[in-house]
Amino acid sequence: MHAALSVAAASLRPADPWLAPGVASTGRWPGLVLHEIRPSADGAQLAWASRGTTLLCASIAESGGHVDWRIAATVPSRFLPPADRALALVRGSDLPALQPIGDHLANAARTGVHHLVTLPSGTRLVGVSGSLLRWSAEGAWSVALRYDGFRKPARFGVAVDDRGRAWVAQYALNPRRDLPITLYRSDDDGQTFVPARVFAPSEVRHLHFIQADPFDGSLWLGSGDTDRESAIWRSTDGQQWTRVGGGAQAWRAIGLAFLPDAVVWGTDAGRDAAHFANVAVRWDRSDGQVRAEQCVAAPVHGIGALSGGCVGLTTGCEGGANERDRAVHVWLRSQAGAWTEIARFRQGLQPRRAQYAVAHLAVGQDGVADLWLQLRGTSHMALGITRLTVEFAGDA
Repeated sequence: MHAALSVAAASLRPADPWLAPGVASTGRWPGLVLHEIRPSADGAQLAWASRGTTLLCASIAESGGHVDWRIAATVPSRFLPPADRALALVRGSDLPALQPIGDHLANAARTGVHHLVTLPSGTRLVGVSGSLLRWSAEGAWSVALRYDGFRKPARFGVAVDDRGRAWVAQYALNPRRDLPITLYRSDDDGQTFVPARVFAPSEVRHLHFIQADPFDGSLWLGSGDTDRESAIWRSTDGQQWTRVGGGAQAWRAIGLAFLPDAVVWGTDAGRDAAHFANVAVRWDRSDGQVRAEQCVAAPVHGIGALSGGCVGLTTGCEGGANERDRAVHVWLRSQAGAWTEIARFRQGLQPRRAQYAVAHLAVGQDGVADLWLQLRGTSHMALGITRLTVEFAGDA
């Protein structure tokens, strides 16, 4: 039996954020970190989130229905680094005044659960600082992979393909480019991981994503950060990789959105690439042609396919010269390919060195109509989930 979460959706402040006509903010949950949305056994959509090291799930309805978050599990303390155990004392407080402080500290210390993905068996892989844990369908916990030379993968750095294999892409700061960078694979339901591909030192700085294409089962891998290091690869078997493109900031992406006829991404040219104006990019499946569709004027930190062939895209606020303002922007691409900015969140008081103001999307949002946004470092919330319901239709 799942226990109920004591924190309900917070009251909304209409003046913050700015929302486009036809867009409504229909839920706000401070302190929660959004991870995965996936179908349940009965066909409903389940959203997975966390608060600190407590895992939460909720059945979600279309277009802004009530959400009842339930506690599913808590990561055993023996698997946690010291910073997580210390912060749990602050974040576990019932005093409302301490909750924003705990959220700022959680961002600055990069604590809590970073990844949660579900394998076909029902086993879940749970990422914390320094390691990837295995939470079996029977409730047993173990260490699946200890990260060597890095703290955690990027947002789309843990994935499961259509064969049930699990993948982990190494994301290390690697400023001197002197580390080998590894893509790991598990063939045994996440019990063990082995190197599947190793990039030599100076070949890439780090890996941004590993994702499975839901339409053809292929795997897509992305790297950064300089022009030379930025590239996207594709593989049909996970062994032989073909470089789709690279050598420019147009191929520097944090993740991909998959459509029946195309793959869409946004460029992640940050403060180190202030010469480049960030754009939304479309790669055509029929002929491999690439074209920029929309200037988004800030590094892209979130992307995902939604129901009806739409794509959601979110930006970060890194303070680079190539950014239009000090705000997080949310864009929606219609099935016909028209882009509309639908929301904007101002940068918060939290220092940029502690946490960029960013918005992410949940992994696996395919088929969900609402945009479920993970906010960090914004004036709307230091840390938390906001749900946007889009009520307009077509390309308006």
